[in-house]
Amino acid sequence: MRKLCLFALLLAFLALPAGATTTVTGNVRDLGTVPVTSGAFVRFYLRGCSGNQPFVPGVAILAPSQGAVWFKDFTADGSGNISGTLYSTRNSAGTGNGEIECGTSFTSVWYGMVLFLNGKGGPEVPVHAKNGVTLDIGTVTPITTNPVSTAPTGDTTYARLDGGNQPFVGDIQAPNVTATSQLKSTVATGTPPLVVSSSTNVPNLNASSLNGQAAPSSAIVGISDSQALTNKTVDISANTLENSSNTAGHYPRNNGTNYVDDTIQSGDVPAINLAASGNGGVTGNLPVANLNGGSGASSSTCWHGNATWSNCGPTVTAVDLTAQSADVGITTIVTPSSNGFYRISGYIVLTRAASGGSPSSTLPNLIFAYTDADSGSGESANITATSTANTVGTIGPPIASPAPAQLTFYAKSGVAITYHTNLYASSGTTSMQFAVHIRLEGPF
Repeated sequence: MRKLCLFALLLAFLALPAGATTTVTGNVRDLGTVPVTSGAFVRFYLRGCSGNQPFVPGVAILAPSQGAVWFKDFTADGSGNISGTLYSTRNSAGTGNGEIECGTSFTSVWYGMVLFLNGKGGPEVPVHAKNGVTLDIGTVTPITTNPVSTAPTGDTTYARLDGGNQPFVGDIQAPNVTATSQLKSTVATGTPPLVVSSSTNVPNLNASSLNGQAAPSSAIVGISDSQALTNKTVDISANTLENSSNTAGHYPRNNGTNYVDDTIQSGDVPAINLAASGNGGVTGNLPVANLNGGSGASSSTCWHGNATWSNCGPTVTAVDLTAQSADVGITTIVTPSSNGFYRISGYIVLTRAASGGSPSSTLPNLIFAYTDADSGSGESANITATSTANTVGTIGPPIASPAPAQLTFYAKSGVAITYHTNLYASSGTTSMQFAVHIRLEGPF
C-alpha cells in the first residue's frame, strides 16, 4: 500500500508542467498576404537580467543560447504558423511577478521579439509573456517602458550606464559619490529632492530661494534682524518703519531725496531758498497741474501774472517761394481753430528779368483772402501791386505802408486764410522769375 502511494506521488510530480506557461502562436505572411513557408523564424531575446544568471526557481537554471545571451527561436511551419511555449515574465494580469528571476527580481525581465527571414532580422519589439495567457506574435501589445529592477546588491550586480536595468526600486547605498556632470532630480513638487541629516554649512552651494523666499540680487537681508542696510530700496507700502525716538522733522527717506507716503506738517519744513541751485534750493520742472490745476495749459500757452494759462504770443506762419515763373494758385496759409485777430505782411521781388527777342514782363500782385469773423463775409485784399519794370530787384509796390505791406484783420474760425498771385506775364526767350515771402502773425 505504501509503495502504491509513493508511485502515485511520483506520477503527480512528473505530471507538473515544467514552468513554460506562456503559449506562443501566430502566423508569418508577406505583404501580398502569402504565408512565409521557409527561412522564417521568430526569436525572443531575454532582456533585463543586467548580467545576472536567470533562473526559474524550483524548476531550472536557464542556459544561455549564445555566450551571455539568452534567446528562443520559433520556426515557421509549411503554412507560416508559429507555435511553442516560453517562461513567463509577468503574471496573467501583466503587473505581477513572472516565472523568471534575475538578481532577486521577478519583474525586471522582458522579451525582445524579432522576426528573421533568410537570416536577416527586423526591428526588435519589447513584449511581456503573461503567465497562462497566449502570446500571439501578430497582436501582442508592445511595452513602452523598461521594467523596474530591484536595487542591485553585492559586488557582482551593477547599474548599466545605458540605463538598461533602470529605474530601481528601493534604496541604493554607496560610499562617497563624485560626479563630473550634473546630478538631476525629477521628483515632483511636494517631495524634497534631497534628504540630509547634517546641519553643517555647505560651501559654494548656490540657490535661487531659501526656505521658499526668493533671494535678493545682493546681500541677503533677514526677515527680522538688526542688520545694517547698505544701498537697499525699501517699499514703504509693504513694510513698517519704526523709530522709537522719532522727533519732529525726522521722516524715513530713500537715499535722502524721497519722503514716505505721509503728510508732512508745514512746521517741519524749513524755508526753501528758491535762488539756490544746490541743497536747500529748488530743481526740476514744476508740473503744470500744480498751477490752476493745469486748466488751459498747452504747448501754445504760458502762465501769466493773472494766474491763468493763455497764449504766450502770436504764432508766426511763414511762406517762402523762389524761382516762380507763373502765377501761384490759391494756397492755404493756416485755418484758424477759433476766431482771432491776425496781421499779414507780404513781399514780392523780381529775381530774373525776361530776356531774348522782345522781352517784357509783369510782376504779379500778391493777394490774400479770409472770412470775416463778425459778418461771415469772404474778404480779399491786395498786399502788393503789379510792376512792368522787368528789372532784377524790382519789388512789388505795397498797397499799404510802411513797406513791406502789413494788413490786419479778424478771421473766422474753421475757414482757411489763403494767398495767391495774379496778372503774371512774360515774353521773350527767357521768362521772368520772382520770389514771394509772407509772414502771418496771430492769433493775438
